[in-house]
Amino acid sequence: MRSFVTGRNPVLSVLRNQKINVLFVKIDKSANKDEKINEIIALCKNKNVNVEFTDRQNLKEFSQNQGVIAQITKDDSFDIEEIILNNPFIVILKEIVYKQNFGAIIRTCDIAGVNILVLPKKNKNLHLDSEVIRISEGASLNMNFLYTNLFEFLDKLKLFNVSVIGIENKGDKLYFNSNLKGAVAFLFGSESNSISEPLTKRCNRVLKIPQSTKSTLNSLNIASAVSIVVYEKVRQESI
Repeated sequence: MRSFVTGRNPVLSVLRNQKINVLFVKIDKSANKDEKINEIIALCKNKNVNVEFTDRQNLKEFSQNQGVIAQITKDDSFDIEEIILNNPFIVILKEIVYKQNFGAIIRTCDIAGVNILVLPKKNKNLHLDSEVIRISEGASLNMNFLYTNLFEFLDKLKLFNVSVIGIENKGDKLYFNSNLKGAVAFLFGSESNSISEPLTKRCNRVLKIPQSTKSTLNSLNIASAVSIVVYEKVRQESI
């Protein structure tokens, strides 16, 4: 699938990524030739990628482009069963609405070593949206994404003995008091809704993140919740 990448750091990320085919790069000819722009030009030369210097107005349709855009193609295929069989670290999102949250989640998952990020089919290819790529600093081009029926995927994980852990306000235990090591898939709700009861029933455990009784809010931002839980697993695996 073809997509546009905007911004200096994201464009650098795709040029450094051997799995991504960069079709062309356009640079605002009036942009300051700083270290990043110079590196972009050098990488394009090394990879025989066409660079076009153009007027700033020709890039206006691309938000927050920082004077540079790239068009890319990416092969998103991967062997799901091979990953599941080898101690997988999976994050499942019931739904995602806001690109800002999704980009932040992708960036966290990529840095933490998550193998697959799973979403429902209706969110298909959201990771290739130019804004999501920019917010994730290009991490959405490194991550494995699976858009599928969540119920069927959870049933498949159980067949492979992958522990499914739901993160929910009504969880039985605090997430940091539970063993998160090994093959695990974390299931999160959406920005505005918790995990549905049918999905909860497919979880091996349901854990919660503690909240102050003084707060008038009923949940954390989804990107914050993912970061907290994912890095608790990283912490536990390191000791």
